Amino acid sequence: MKASWIKASALVVGVVIGSVSFSAYAQKNVEVSALEVDVSASQYVMQSNEIAAKLAPVKAIDDLKACIARTPVDSSPLNYLSPAAKSRFLSSLQFNEKGVSSFSYADLEAEMTPSQIYEVLSLFGIQRTVSFMKRARVMNDTDRLIMGMPNAPLGQCNGGNMPGLPLPGCDHDGYRCVGHGSCAQSMSMICTSNC
Repeated sequence: MKASWIKASALVVGVVIGSVSFSAYAQKNVEVSALEVDVSASQYVMQSNEIAAKLAPVKAIDDLKACIARTPVDSSPLNYLSPAAKSRFLSSLQFNEKGVSSFSYADLEAEMTPSQIYEVLSLFGIQRTVSFMKRARVMNDTDRLIMGMPNAPLGQCNGGNMPGLPLPGCDHDGYRCVGHGSCAQSMSMICTSNC
């Protein structure tokens, strides 16, 4: 009887140790899989942003002038804006060698839907910033999809050890570009990752 009790106890201990080991192994693999998904999602966002920037027809003020000159008035997404708002938006655009470095979105948000804003910002390859514009009128499922899009690689632009400070390679709501890699606080503006 003692021998069978010892065998049963050893079996239970073995099962418990095996379960704990398997549980720790499974937990570690779940964490590794989640990390791989985050890295993969981050790479996707970064590649999407890079493609958008490369395909954007407007990368400099001269490109903007040419785009306005050659695009029929009735087919330009800029004409979703009232004339005064269009003028303010275009005047707010700051460019550097990488493209738009900052812009004001107050008029975009006040007069347009996320889909319309997306069309306008696609001219500059910065459509990823639409989700910052929380006051835009959401009218349909496409608008909801656009507002739910990540604008940065997951976890990369959350402030890290310095919450509230702009991080390099990120777009920053409430900031404007004031020099290469330098953003300063400014209401209703976005300092883009091009700064």
